[in-house]
Amino acid sequence: MIEISVSLHGKPEWELNFDEELTGYKFRAYGASLKERMEEVGFIVDKLKEHGFKPYGRLYDLGFSNPDDLDVKTEEEMREYLSEFIPEEHIEAIRIESVPF
Repeated sequence: MIEISVSLHGKPEWELNFDEELTGYKFRAYGASLKERMEEVGFIVDKLKEHGFKPYGRLYDLGFSNPDDLDVKTEEEMREYLSEFIPEEHIEAIRIESVPF
């Protein structure tokens, strides 16, 4: 089975590097970065839903159930299928992996 997912965010300590000084600027910059990322996620979610994928929430990302009639057996086949309706720069944001049944 081929599974796809899109990262939403990581733990705050991963994204903000708590070992460095925390400043208001750092949080505002993180907010701007997060807004950009969510715009991209929104685009991807819309495109995948238009093609029969169903999103479901996980801890730090969204997983997607494949459409019932989708017959892809490899990660490369899934990448090729997605490239038919998602621009390459957005496909890079999608994690595609083989998982056991």
